Amino acid sequence: MKPITLTAFIVLALVSSLVRSEDGERAFLLCDGASEKDSAQSFTFTVTLDMTNHQVINIGTGDGAITEAFTDSQIIGKHDLGGGVLNRLTIDRNTRTFDLAILRAKTANEGEAEEVDHFKGTCAPTGRAF
Repeated sequence: MKPITLTAFIVLALVSSLVRSEDGERAFLLCDGASEKDSAQSFTFTVTLDMTNHQVINIGTGDGAITEAFTDSQIIGKHDLGGGVLNRLTIDRNTRTFDLAILRAKTANEGEAEEVDHFKGTCAPTGRAF
């Protein structure tokens, strides 16, 4: 192998290992539950977690979730869906249950966000174990 080819190979290998370490090990959960307001209304969604970096990547759709807590016992994240809608998810890692609050922002004069609905249910790994 020529020195230039070998150098290029080493650089590419180092860059690809850095990309993998930044992404971390991903876990994918499928969560299924029912509304506390209307038990006939079910809700199924996915959650993507970065296990290496202890982060919630997404709740339901798109990236951009914010991790509030990531411990051995619970994972808490929130995800701004736009249009004033915010999902706040708490997962109990021991029981594999979740609590999802769907909030709608009020105007600055109206105060805190109001809860539109609240779901409870279970989460199961669909990819790697959490």
